Amino acid sequence: YYFGAKDVPRIWDAHTGKLIASPHMDSSLVVFSPDGKWLGLAGVSEFQIYSVGDWKRAAKITRDEPSYTHGSLAFLGDGKQIALTRTRQQVQLREAFGEEKYFDLIAPVPQSVSSIRL
Repeated sequence: YYFGAKDVPRIWDAHTGKLIASPHMDSSLVVFSPDGKWLGLAGVSEFQIYSVGDWKRAAKITRDEPSYTHGSLAFLGDGKQIALTRTRQQVQLREAFGEEKYFDLIAPVPQSVSSIRL
């Protein structure tokens, strides 16, 4: 399983085609918050959240168990809470920009969680 050096998130201006930001993150799955204010990146070893517009990193959360597969991330409503995969089999509901963790969900059988939808 391999990701090439160019398989990294980049942000382009849709009108001009100009590259406007290159977050410091390895290959990632991307998701926007429902209100469109936040961009989430789910990598193999960490999650990052960027503010849309200025593209500054607002949060970085390290996975408890890095993997060969990407983590999963989903925003709730206003983007202040998120659900993410701490490990391949554990989903955590938590604050997006703080340290408070609300609860963990663990798969009842040894199956990997490959996506989260809220």
